Amino acid sequence: MSEPSKPHNKSLRMNDLAVIAGGGKLPNLIYAEMNKFSLRPWVFFPANIKVENPNNLNQVSFDPFDLEGLFLELKKRNIREIVFAGKITRETAKYARSRNLDNLFYNEIYPILQQTDDQILRRIGEIFESHGFNIKSVTELLPGTLASKGNLTRKVPSRQDKNDITKAIEYHNILSKSDIGQSLIVSDGLCLAIETMPGTDAMLDFAKHVRYKNCPHGVETGIFYKAPKASQDMRFDIPVIGETTIEKVKKAKLKGIALKKNAVILLKKEEIIRLANELCIFIVTV
Repeated sequence: MSEPSKPHNKSLRMNDLAVIAGGGKLPNLIYAEMNKFSLRPWVFFPANIKVENPNNLNQVSFDPFDLEGLFLELKKRNIREIVFAGKITRETAKYARSRNLDNLFYNEIYPILQQTDDQILRRIGEIFESHGFNIKSVTELLPGTLASKGNLTRKVPSRQDKNDITKAIEYHNILSKSDIGQSLIVSDGLCLAIETMPGTDAMLDFAKHVRYKNCPHGVETGIFYKAPKASQDMRFDIPVIGETTIEKVKKAKLKGIALKKNAVILLKKEEIIRLANELCIFIVTV
């Protein structure tokens, strides 16, 4: 087993860092990595959103409509370093609306909620930075989790798989400019499915349905491709795959996975590679 990789910024101390945590497994991966080096970050999470945080961490809930209140709580604890991790949706109905409509959220964020994720996140970043906070990328804290070399598995892509990967990159370059999604599926040069608002799992479930309906039993063709969108700010939204992705790729009768090099996090990297080998699926970076 490889040695843990220390966070790039060695000057971080226990109270220097706050994780703005959403749903999913990524925040817990950060907590585990920080714990290896006796770092205990503060965890700030949106009220009314269910997140699974360890009980031994310093936790503070906040109202997403009250950014001024969030900034005050951060500054009270002398926190200047921020990392965003996990999914926080734009479904504002989940939150209790603030009585004060003359605040940063309603003046700066609410008017652009119908714009792309990248535009919203970029504006949020600008607001945080204008209030003296330094936003760090998850990759700075978890460099060892990135898909960073050619073939990660025993199985390697065939010539047809490589052609599908090339085609997937072409499709992705077109689609990502429209902020449609990070993932797509290509089989025999044709785009079978693209990721939209429901996410990667929904796309793979759709592909499974299509393949079982139209493909001969046991035939596996096509690849799953994932990469950041063209204008994606990696400090806020970095592509991630986990063991569920591997299992769904297999069920969709795909032959393997292609990831943009140094741009996708593998949750529990060793377990993912082991599972892919067991299911005879390739994982390759391009």
